[in-house]
Amino acid sequence: METTPDVLYHLTDSGVRDKLRGMDNRFVSDKEVYALYNHLRHAYDLKPDTILDAIETVLTKTDLGPYFYRSLATEEIAFLIAGSRYQEAMLKNRYASGSGEGINVTGRFGNKHLFFISETRELVRETLEAIKALMREHPMQSFRMSSYVVCLEGNPEANRRLYIVEGETPGVRKPGLMNHAAQYMEEKLGKVAGKKEVMDFLGTATERFVHALLHNQRIRTLENYFTAWNRVVRRLKKGTTVHICIDQNIIADEPVPERRLQLWLPYENFRNNLTTIEGIFDKKGIPFTRQYFETFVMANRRMVAFSTYIADALITPELDGFLRNELATRSMLMKSDPIPTGQIGDFLGNLALADYRGKLAYLGRMQAHRHKEYLIPLVSLLSDESQRVRKVAFDTIRNYLMAPDGEMKSDYYWATLYHIFAAATVPVEIPGSGKRALFGDEISRLVRFRGIHYENYFDDHSGKSCLFIRMNGEGIGKGGIRCHKTHVSFSGEGALSTNMLFKSLGLGIPYYATGKGGILGSLGQGEVRERVLAAYGRFLFKKAGIGPFSDVPAGDVGVGPQEIGTLFEVITDEVSRDLAAIADGSLELASEKAERLRRHFGIDVGNKALVSALAADREEVKGYTSSAITGKPGGRGLTLRTGATARGLYEVLAVLKGFHRYNDPDLWLNPARIDEALDTEPQFYHAADANIRMLSFAVQGFGKVGGAFAAIVHGKGASIHMISDAGGTLVNLRGIPQVDELVRGAASGKMLSEMVDDTMGRFVEGDTTRPLTATVDVVVPAALEEVVTLDAEMRTGAVHASRVDADYILQGANGPLTPEAETYLEDRGRISIPDILANAGGVLGSYLEWVDGLIKMFGYGKVRKHGLVHPVVQGLVSRHYDDGAEEELYAVDELIYGRAFRFIMRGTAMGSAKLASERRISLRTAWMAEGIAAAAREGRLDDSFSDRVDHLRRHFASSTQGGPQKVRPVVAR
Repeated sequence: METTPDVLYHLTDSGVRDKLRGMDNRFVSDKEVYALYNHLRHAYDLKPDTILDAIETVLTKTDLGPYFYRSLATEEIAFLIAGSRYQEAMLKNRYASGSGEGINVTGRFGNKHLFFISETRELVRETLEAIKALMREHPMQSFRMSSYVVCLEGNPEANRRLYIVEGETPGVRKPGLMNHAAQYMEEKLGKVAGKKEVMDFLGTATERFVHALLHNQRIRTLENYFTAWNRVVRRLKKGTTVHICIDQNIIADEPVPERRLQLWLPYENFRNNLTTIEGIFDKKGIPFTRQYFETFVMANRRMVAFSTYIADALITPELDGFLRNELATRSMLMKSDPIPTGQIGDFLGNLALADYRGKLAYLGRMQAHRHKEYLIPLVSLLSDESQRVRKVAFDTIRNYLMAPDGEMKSDYYWATLYHIFAAATVPVEIPGSGKRALFGDEISRLVRFRGIHYENYFDDHSGKSCLFIRMNGEGIGKGGIRCHKTHVSFSGEGALSTNMLFKSLGLGIPYYATGKGGILGSLGQGEVRERVLAAYGRFLFKKAGIGPFSDVPAGDVGVGPQEIGTLFEVITDEVSRDLAAIADGSLELASEKAERLRRHFGIDVGNKALVSALAADREEVKGYTSSAITGKPGGRGLTLRTGATARGLYEVLAVLKGFHRYNDPDLWLNPARIDEALDTEPQFYHAADANIRMLSFAVQGFGKVGGAFAAIVHGKGASIHMISDAGGTLVNLRGIPQVDELVRGAASGKMLSEMVDDTMGRFVEGDTTRPLTATVDVVVPAALEEVVTLDAEMRTGAVHASRVDADYILQGANGPLTPEAETYLEDRGRISIPDILANAGGVLGSYLEWVDGLIKMFGYGKVRKHGLVHPVVQGLVSRHYDDGAEEELYAVDELIYGRAFRFIMRGTAMGSAKLASERRISLRTAWMAEGIAAAAREGRLDDSFSDRVDHLRRHFASSTQGGPQKVRPVVAR
């Protein structure tokens, strides 16, 4: 038990010193006992007699052993005592006389998490699940755990367990710690360990484990860890991972000899199966005295050494054999988590460095050991220079899709590729070939990446670590940036980025391609947040190739307008810095940096006057960087960008509800029929509003999308029965009356629980999924991925598809339904409106903001000439302005963008609904097939598209005029 030097040891309560004297045991001194009393007396509202009773019980009537006291500081033991006493008082159950049923004390001290519970099966299981959740929430950390059974003398039924869980960032070392630990190990182990082996061993461990070694006087324990570690290293080199060690670990100063059972296995397998492993001992009634797990990073894999100590007398030869066999069998059959994101990054790095034979060897490994996380590396090989590698990679992907293993069907990226391959079988018009399905090499060109970029970031000041990811495709990458502690991965970003491609293709947006990225970790607060965002901005600029003609990110989960504004400023700084270097001659025009400005930002770096002007005026540079990222705050973005996703949801629902009357997509997409479309629009809206007014809604996720959509349909007169946020669900089966008020409050950062009153309905705290099972016409999942599933073991925050009762599922979030759940609902007559269609309004709004920025910078005529303006926008511009005048435009009326948004969303949704009806296919397959047809018209199915993209980047800047232009006077019709 650790004490601090400044603790006051004078005891003011009468007679306390005499009562405490003699309560010490062989593990705790008088001084430490006094410190414990003082801390309890001053920090907690407990009476002196209660404190004395508790200390006496802990020190003299409880079998704790030395490890308990070594693991906890004074304030931590005091916290556990006080927490137990408070709960006992509530339960009217004294610690020394009852079973202790129901005690559940949890707390946190820095990176140390404490769980002190009654030893019941339910509480043990609940605590282990909490520990698993903690490990999932912090994927960048390595964890270690100590667990002790606390036995009360004379009352075994009152046993408790203490779990101590600590997390830390791998690889962080205090100066001198490694050398000190190495000297200690060499001294203690002698000839058993060489210096290199010792340094390798210490280099794989956590800092806290190294500290524990230095304070552990038991040579046998140190030797056991080191020997087992060596065996595991050898097994990893051979491709096997599970290692079991059962030995007799006799401790001299313990009255009962102990047997240690140690299991080494991959971190992700251990984390996902902690409850199962613990159950091996529980179900056989094998009591243990203590348990530990330690994390090691070995051969680029995190491994866990899980040790359980049992009284040696309890281990019979039969039980010894049973435990070995059971642990081995469970280890082989364990449910697997996805391969950790960091390992996929390492795998991609090794793949990029491999030669032809090496890549074929990796492909053989991915064929023999099928895993859904390998889909990203496989797709990356579709861009390889070797035709043989490309073919083997494509065939392997197809095999993954045709015969999925394990949990592949529930994987978002697997499902995305599966739907693309399914849509590729729908005959579409291919220029020069008539109507046909796609060939394999054409599918490859659609789904392959131009780049998969990633970088590990560590903030020296705070110790915060993050993984940066950005993916883009051939063309101009387009997709948001997500920031989340757990929900960012190569597989997840691969799925989202590929879906962004098909959103853009389905909308007919020229040049837009695969794009998505994220930050795995937390942004933090204050200066830390600014440093993380600045680092990600530099990553986008220097590594991922951001720029209006290369890759155009936007916001997403955890990244809003303020964060986008920070990234925009960082990118502007980087461009300004390179321009200044060109202007002063320190950066050559032929350099990679100068070429980046030309190709990605359209800056004519050969124009000395332009470069000098820009180098002298940072605000002028923003004219070029404005279109590099969308969703900016203030006046730098289009007004329609705000709420675009929600308005798109409304347009799609309006199309489906009125499809029997309005089902001609050409009316809205053909520039020659603009006048007819404008005349028809009021009638369309009159019918749509009347249809939607008759519907009832339930919205899960009252954020930017869900809240804005609720406000729209509420304004049309529809009834909203339920809305939910992270705190719970507001229910009013007659219709929630004050939706607009709630939307305004949510926009200001308030939770529903802070705003609801009795006039609004009933608030169900903690229930976030209730809207998904509401008996309404339309349910709108607008929160997270995979909230409707067919999984037998339901996770928190999800519902089984059989409980969905709505006729329409309007997918406001990305991937809210698992593929199997979506098929299940469609087979039962539900209309599932897929995310790539339903929420495509977000990318359309981003596109219009992007093209508006280009027009303001380079002029409408030049932007149109290079094929960057959507045909519907062209038609509306031509109608709005005098003949020929549009070529001189440097600003377009926002009215045009608003109309273009509505026409494009409406027309493309109608086209997909029409194809789905004619072919009897799902809306998802129909939307993707329409996107494939658009890709064919744009020439994306052969190498000519790559040539066009390269031509755009090489030549767009050559005729750039000097600096941002003033708005020219143009006469509107």
